[in-house]
Amino acid sequence: MTPAVEETAPDFEALLCNGETFRPAALSESVGNVGCVLVFDGFFFSAIARNWWTRYATRGWDALDGVPVYEVVRDSPYSIN
Repeated sequence: MTPAVEETAPDFEALLCNGETFRPAALSESVGNVGCVLVFDGFFFSAIARNWWTRYATRGWDALDGVPVYEVVRDSPYSIN
């Protein structure tokens, strides 16, 4: 099912990786007032994920005026960091 514009995602907790460490964080704690974009991939370093991130970059997703983009993946936090 495709989400609607401005649809609210249910709150959930996952490990938030910042490149050095990781810690449990709830979506509601990470989003703030500006919202966020959630991207779901199977594995962070897969060819499919790289293809999608290339498409996102060419469409200007890296310039969302401070709206964070979070990728939800199945990889371990050690491989992501």
